[in-house]
Amino acid sequence: MEFSINGYWKGDNSEFEDYIVTDWDCTPEGYDDDDIFMFGMKERDIKAIMDSSDKNSEFVVTSYHEI
Repeated sequence: MEFSINGYWKGDNSEFEDYIVTDWDCTPEGYDDDDIFMFGMKERDIKAIMDSSDKNSEFVVTSYHEI
């Protein structure tokens, strides 16, 4: 599954939009490696970052949707 995430970086609060993450450890068909922000991120990982239960993350996800 691929997801588009929106959020901000904890260090400087700069926002980002439409970063593509995938639960695969390889590049999904139709994408280039450079299109993918993070590999191996499952929906539960996204939710953990949204709920702030992932204190090790360098960013916060404010919204996401499956693509």
